[in-house]
Amino acid sequence: MKVLALLPVAAAGALLSSHANLDKMRQSLIQLANDRKSGKIDKITEETAGNIRLILTNLNDTLATALDADRVSAQNLLDAAFDDVQQCRTDRTTVFTTAIAHMEEYSGQQSDNFHACKDGNGALLQKRDGPDGTVTSANHDYGYNFTRDWTATPDHPHPGVTGGLDSTTHEAHARSDMKVKCDALDNLVKSFDHFTNSADHDHTGLKAQPNPLCLDTDSDDKFDIFRTDTHMVDTSYAYFKYMDEFEKAHAADYKEKRRQCHEARYRQTVRVAECHRLQHIFENAYCLWANTIDEKCHEYAGCYTGAYATFSTTNGTVNDMEETFKLQQHALEILLCYGDVILADQSDLSTCDGQQCTVCASVALDIVYTEPHAQIPCDEARGENRPCGEGWCNTNYNEYFGSEIPVDDCVVCSPPSI
Repeated sequence: MKVLALLPVAAAGALLSSHANLDKMRQSLIQLANDRKSGKIDKITEETAGNIRLILTNLNDTLATALDADRVSAQNLLDAAFDDVQQCRTDRTTVFTTAIAHMEEYSGQQSDNFHACKDGNGALLQKRDGPDGTVTSANHDYGYNFTRDWTATPDHPHPGVTGGLDSTTHEAHARSDMKVKCDALDNLVKSFDHFTNSADHDHTGLKAQPNPLCLDTDSDDKFDIFRTDTHMVDTSYAYFKYMDEFEKAHAADYKEKRRQCHEARYRQTVRVAECHRLQHIFENAYCLWANTIDEKCHEYAGCYTGAYATFSTTNGTVNDMEETFKLQQHALEILLCYGDVILADQSDLSTCDGQQCTVCASVALDIVYTEPHAQIPCDEARGENRPCGEGWCNTNYNEYFGSEIPVDDCVVCSPPSI
């Protein structure tokens, strides 16, 4: 056994500076024992014994210190590789419990804002009128001006009129309010039925007189210009007098109902636009949350794969190092045993060659091996559960399907940056 070949570099260098060749020393000890056994020498001199003690003491102190340093260095190397793997999990946990958790919370808040804008509490106030999903009220526009600003401004002074979001609680409210007011207008208009005989009619009723210019005169008068003209004047006078009275009785009511209908419809358009805006903010927030999960899971998987590969390689290297410096320790103990035998004025070294390494059997030179955590699966991933997947839309928008307050076209998520 060549002790020099098994020594750490630092220890070997130190010993070589004091002893030309450690193997030569080992051979010298063996030769000395053989000479004593053969009778070539009668006794180990005190001077020789002193030199042996000095050499073995220096050897033990120097090598023991170097082996312990090697053990610490190897343990640190393995621990650093272990820590790198564990750091992947720490970074993952930090991101998921902070940034991603905040994104999830924000997405939930935007969902609440959207639903509050649509129906207030997640329960629709109004569905379509007919059981088959049709709308029973007439689809009038009542001469509605979609460009008109119903908010009171210097250009449009409407005292007491507001058309902003503060005028409605949510879209279902805006839709319901518009339906009530526009139905009132519709019903008023529907009540204006014409009739042909108005001689004794109460002009304060809800009947509209037909225009006399649209009526045929008696056939005997068709060529009597004077009588025809007289008839037209008399009939026209009666018509316009009636309509004047009718207008005095009902024009103000009609105009007010029309104003309320138009104002309610404007308020609804403002509310619908706001709900659409909040819908897309919600979709975008959910996409950001879902994509960030994918991105961070991908980042963690790459971190773990690389760090664990390095750990596995380092683990093998450190295991070889542990085996080597334990062999070095064993070689040192054999040399010390040789010295003890010779200093005891004995010559049989065979008992030393077969002895076990005592320090190696303790924990003094042991490396502590700890397996890093197993790779964490990305169970948080949303997968296909994203805008505008069928399942996602059913979960988030189902209550609005077939209602008077449908959702806007969904905006799909952009792909995650991985």
